[in-house]
Amino acid sequence: MSVAKAKMERYFTDEQIDEFLAAYLKRYPDALDRMHHVMRNPFDDNDELIAKNFREMIEIAQEMDFYKEVEKINNEAMYLISRELFRKISLIPK
Repeated sequence: MSVAKAKMERYFTDEQIDEFLAAYLKRYPDALDRMHHVMRNPFDDNDELIAKNFREMIEIAQEMDFYKEVEKINNEAMYLISRELFRKISLIPK
């Protein structure tokens, strides 16, 4: 398998990403607005906001069994789930 193909492999289903997003927004209702702000204003000083989003995502992900299973086999699990989450959020209209 080529490196490019390996990088495109999905570890999380759409349903799992939906579950993750629902849990995230339940605990942090303003997260969607914060993520949209970062996406729409990439040249703002967003470092603190981005760090806050990632801390929250790590907290939520570590409570989810499907995430823990992927984390056992892939040390890039947080990168993978955050990439899927950002893709999903970018499709949600503000």
